[in-house]
Amino acid sequence: FVIAGHIFEHMKNPLRALQHWFRVLKPSGLLYLVIPDKRKIFDVDRNRTTLEHMLLDYGEPSTDRDFDHYVDYSLHVHKCHGWACVEEARRLRDFGFSIHFHVFEPDDMVQLLKWFNDNVHSINILHGPIESTDRDVHFLIQV
Repeated sequence: FVIAGHIFEHMKNPLRALQHWFRVLKPSGLLYLVIPDKRKIFDVDRNRTTLEHMLLDYGEPSTDRDFDHYVDYSLHVHKCHGWACVEEARRLRDFGFSIHFHVFEPDDMVQLLKWFNDNVHSINILHGPIESTDRDVHFLIQV
């Protein structure tokens, strides 16, 4: 089994991470995935990560797109404005500050996992999305 709690959203290329996690699991192995629901945390005002964006990050990683995440974070979490957002984004990037590169609602993750199943690796969502009473969404996925 692999437990990935509050890590998926920090990945610049989460589909690649999924690919590696399922590569190391034996047949019938399990991935327990916990992600925050953007509607319930400091990312509430940020733009949801679309499947199309995730596919671009997967097929064509880009440091420019990575920087755009820092700008989005600075704008919607640190609430800066104008040029100050670009400067704040540079500061966070250069410091290596761990932001949520991607932000999701439960349906976004279901769509992403279905695409992954259809296009990368056969998986079975055993449970999920299970929304806990706090801010997290849980999935139990089998290879």
